[in-house]
Formats: sequence, structure tokens, C-alpha cells
Amino acid sequence: MIKPKLLLDENIGSLVAGRLRAEGYDVSSVLEVFRGMRDRDILNLAIKEERILAALDKDFGNLIFHLSQKHVGVILIEL
Repeated sequence: MIKPKLLLDENIGSLVAGRLRAEGYDVSSVLEVFRGMRDRDILNLAIKEERILAALDKDFGNLIFHLSQKHVGVILIEL
């Protein structure tokens, strides 16, 4: 199985990033590297690096569905 490249939004902790890496995923984390980055810039980074964005908040939905922001894919995690 091919594992997707992921970009974790700032609200997903380092423990999750570490666990995904241990499972063989190629993970980049906004929290670890790009703290404070705007949502639009996060989506642009995901496109540039060909990563699927994983996030806990719905703010990206507004950018994608209402403002037609391009993306590679988004996983919305609801707890």
C-alpha cells in the first residue's frame, strides 16, 4: 500500500506526528516547523509539497468550498 504524504495542521500534536512517522508515513508538521502560518499558506504549502492536509478545524472548508482554494486533499479529524 502506498502511504500518502501528510501535512499536519498546527492543532495536531507532535505525538501524532511521531506515531505516523513510526508507521512509515512521510509527515511534515506545521506545529514543528511552520508555527503561526496562515491557513491559506498552509494549503499552498501542501500543494507545493504534494501533501494531504490533516486538520482538526473546519476553517479549511471555507477556503476550499467557498473560495475555491486548490488543494491536494484534506482530512478533517473530529474528536
